[in-house]
Amino acid sequence: MKKNYRELAKRFEITIFADPDDPNWFCARVPDIPTIFTGGPNPTAALQQAQEAIEGYLTICEEDGLPICKPKPAYTEEITVRLPRDVHRHLLRHAERQGRSIQEVISEILEQELHNQHTSSRRRTVHSNRL
Repeated sequence: MKKNYRELAKRFEITIFADPDDPNWFCARVPDIPTIFTGGPNPTAALQQAQEAIEGYLTICEEDGLPICKPKPAYTEEITVRLPRDVHRHLLRHAERQGRSIQEVISEILEQELHNQHTSSRRRTVHSNRL
């Protein structure tokens, strides 16, 4: 029995961007299904075309007995990290001294590290472009 994949198609991430070669066209790409690349004269049309392409793709997979791919889960604000006890104890004491939660401290440390890596990476890129 043929399924209706309309609701599942809406759960896939769709990236829409202006066509670099045609200012009157918008492209749509589906990262979870790399073979889908479509578009339309405006972002809404491109989105609709992509959703229809996803539905068609899933229907063909079903008809051909191929596995039906599922959309990757959306990013959440929650992750689980296992820490060595001494690191956990150090973070907890640091948070207590600052009157903050351990989650706030870990989040701040990660944000600072990502910022530092991004800044360092940009410096290397700028430096290498000067050569």
